[in-house]
Amino acid sequence: MDDSPNSRSIPSDLLIAICTYQESQNIQAMLVGLRRAFPDACLMVVDDNSPDGTADLVREAQRSDPRIELIVRRDKRGLGSA
Repeated sequence: MDDSPNSRSIPSDLLIAICTYQESQNIQAMLVGLRRAFPDACLMVVDDNSPDGTADLVREAQRSDPRIELIVRRDKRGLGSA
């Protein structure tokens, strides 16, 4: 059995959490890249109520990918609490 990182299968119950604030310029490419790398993962975006429309772009991505989840925190509380 080959235990190299490329030969391991990624479990289908993998959750990837992405904490965001004002990432509208990056979020779409990040979601696409993560989906390519981890096709079965659930992608959870935790947004600190970005004023730049980050959450709207995630909602748009959710239309074509039901394994994307979005949590919008109404108060910007920082990365540590996200």
